[in-house]
Amino acid sequence: MTKTPYCLRLDLTDMTSPQKRTLAPHHDLSSSLKPTVKKKKVPWWQEAVIYQVYPRSFFDKSKSGTGDLRGIMSKADYLAELGVGAVWISPVYTSPMKDFGYDISDFTDINPIFGTMADFDELVSAFHQRGLKVIMDFVPNHTSDQHEWFQKSVAREDPYTDYYIWADSKGGTDNTTRQPPNNWLSVFRGSAWEWSEERQQFYYHQFLAEQPDLNYRNSIVREEMKNVLLFWINKGVDGFRVDAIKHLFEAEDLSLDEPVAADSGITDPDDYGYLNHTYTVDQPETFTVLHEWRQLLDLYTD
Repeated sequence: MTKTPYCLRLDLTDMTSPQKRTLAPHHDLSSSLKPTVKKKKVPWWQEAVIYQVYPRSFFDKSKSGTGDLRGIMSKADYLAELGVGAVWISPVYTSPMKDFGYDISDFTDINPIFGTMADFDELVSAFHQRGLKVIMDFVPNHTSDQHEWFQKSVAREDPYTDYYIWADSKGGTDNTTRQPPNNWLSVFRGSAWEWSEERQQFYYHQFLAEQPDLNYRNSIVREEMKNVLLFWINKGVDGFRVDAIKHLFEAEDLSLDEPVAADSGITDPDDYGYLNHTYTVDQPETFTVLHEWRQLLDLYTD
């Protein structure tokens, strides 16, 4: 015996009159069947248009010949009208300007050529009033050789003695026999090691000789840089663009030479591309420090 399959027939006709069969009034089931979906709030930094401002050339409000913070602030309405969500400001910190502000001698002060800290506070307030976020250029890899930390490190004043990467010469200490501890190169050509006559050791610099690299294996250095982040967050800054992050760590064993990049086609041994940078970029310890910074920023909303 064949079983008749059960089925449900939905008839949308009006059966009250056999002569006149009309469609019954339409009932929208969609609203009752649709699940309620809560839209997840997306952090601003994942979707905002970010506009970079290079202060020196953006707008010179003081007519000094150099762009300044008041010049940037005067364009707040213009930036808001563009639909910009955040403004990233290239370095405005105190600096000898050997590398256009990326050689910082004080991480928590404003270079007078750009204005004052009061100018900066006004800028942040003006931008926030227009719904604009402020992003600072954070330069954690190195300082200027004019920074107080480096001056004290050269003099072996504790706790600054090991704030930077120091190494003994492979040879003697006179001009003819001293040699860097390894073959590491600067991004700006030539050896990444510079001799300090006062300290009688080499210090490491990924960029200019006037930009000594900080030693992130030193826990005190890591705390110092967290304090820099906290200083600017407490000033109302909304986020940071991190400069040269892949250079933050280098191999702990400073006797290791980097291999020649055989397939690069570069034959100049002073050219940065001459070597494979297996010991000086993208070291795994970098992620530990980034995690520490993320935890710090997560203490603040948005």
